[in-house]
Amino acid sequence: MPFTSFAMAEDHYLGKWRTMLAKAGGDPAKIAMLSSWTWPALFFPYGWLFYRKMWALGGSVFAFQLVYALLPESAPPLAAGLLMVATFSLGIVFALYGNAWYLEKVRKRWEALRSEPDRATALAKAKQEGGVNLIAPIVAFALVVAAAVGPHLISWNDPVAMVRDGHMRAYPSTTVGKAFAGNFDGGTWRSFITAKGQQVVEFSGKINAALHGNAVSALADSFEKARKVGRSKLEDTISPCPPSNSLGKGENIEPQQPPQQR
Repeated sequence: MPFTSFAMAEDHYLGKWRTMLAKAGGDPAKIAMLSSWTWPALFFPYGWLFYRKMWALGGSVFAFQLVYALLPESAPPLAAGLLMVATFSLGIVFALYGNAWYLEKVRKRWEALRSEPDRATALAKAKQEGGVNLIAPIVAFALVVAAAVGPHLISWNDPVAMVRDGHMRAYPSTTVGKAFAGNFDGGTWRSFITAKGQQVVEFSGKINAALHGNAVSALADSFEKARKVGRSKLEDTISPCPPSNSLGKGENIEPQQPPQQR
């Protein structure tokens, strides 16, 4: 029995796919290229694939999602951004073609079951191998959440991690650890309790060449600016004295006669 005829006749098995089969016009080669839309595959692609027992695709997307969830905060922003875009793009692809790929999988499996001489036996095997799985997507989602939240829970009572992964008000776009790592070589963190019972987190490291060069340049600029400001103030306090023997226009100077001796 052709797959299309079987699907049309057995509404209890493939009735919900009749619209897509009609679009394919009975041509099996066109099924995998049919586009539709499924919202669960957009927001939860690996869960939807596991639900449909598409284990290979679901496992690949799930592994990709785990990599994104386990990405440390110290990872370059570009890498995190690319992974986020790729994750959303995968959701769009499976939302558009997930139903078609699932129907193609069912078609191929039915073609393999056609060799069964008994139709009832073929239907029984199809139902056993088909259907959906609710446990796999729930477990997968729990693992992704644990991967994303777990490191934060582990470092909750770690004072070094809390300081290192925290943010400074002046630099909200980066963490303290990232800022120090970019300016110091061989940096080390440690936590200790003082004699007064205070918790202290200490960082030590060697200033790298980039920070040293920036510091020298900043000091030179500050010195030059201060020198210019000082010179300007000095010039403002010193004003030129007018000449004491200045003459008006048209004035003549008469030579003084020496005093006569008596």
